[in-house]
Amino acid sequence: MDEKKIQAFLTVVKLGSINKAAERLDYTQPALTQMMNSLERDLGCRLLSRGHGGVKLTQEGEALLPLLKDISGSMQKLRKEITRLTAQEKKTIRIGAYPSITKSWLSKIIREFRKKYPDISIELCVGGYETEEWLVNGAVDLAFVDENVGTRYHWIPLMQDPYYAVVSINCPLSKETEVSLSQLSQYPFILSEIHELRSFAQENGLERGLHINATDDASLLSLVELGMGVSILPSTSLKNHSDQIAVLKLTPTFSRTLGMACRESLSTDAKTFIHFTKEVLEKKAPNSSENTKTPL
Repeated sequence: MDEKKIQAFLTVVKLGSINKAAERLDYTQPALTQMMNSLERDLGCRLLSRGHGGVKLTQEGEALLPLLKDISGSMQKLRKEITRLTAQEKKTIRIGAYPSITKSWLSKIIREFRKKYPDISIELCVGGYETEEWLVNGAVDLAFVDENVGTRYHWIPLMQDPYYAVVSINCPLSKETEVSLSQLSQYPFILSEIHELRSFAQENGLERGLHINATDDASLLSLVELGMGVSILPSTSLKNHSDQIAVLKLTPTFSRTLGMACRESLSTDAKTFIHFTKEVLEKKAPNSSENTKTPL
């Protein structure tokens, strides 16, 4: 049922005249008359009795008037709620991120952003390589990932994240200051089946050992701590690590690039968060930042 017809009908009833209602609603008198006739056809009954003195409600019109008022009021409430929800959605930034990134620095950036922009809500989804699926299906607006995922989208590199060897303090290698891949290959190597270094480990003879099906590096570190093998992890995964684990430099050194992968269309609030993140990281580590001035 057309809401405009109902609102026009209620105006006609309130003013008691089609001419006055047409003037109030900025319609011509014939156009408003046709609208009333159309509403009556929709309902299958006459609503108005027309005369020289104006219009009056018929018996059916009297019966249906309260219901039509309810419909009009409900439609107005519906529009207001849709407007509210739409405005709220526009002020919500949906972010995906690796657990290591979230733990090491992203959580602090979000905290500072919320202090500066308290009216903007943030939904944070923490996961492994499923973050790429979140980008594809629109579950997140942007994701903090490495270049293996990010470069397939609008990619904003932020920093280098160097890799380190991790061993139990009871491992003979723990006495070293740095280790090579050949030294690590002498020990069982622990690696997640979905780890970004999976192919790298195979190419360098590190595939022998224990493979775990987990997305969090904490599980991997717990196995290293128990002396079940050695591993390689990025620096972001080693924040507040156990004192039962030794972190050693690798030779040769290598790292991954961390950054933001974005959807093509971003809200103003999402762009604000991106620029805020870049500014914070540039201030904290201006020499190591790998930012690009990509316009959004």
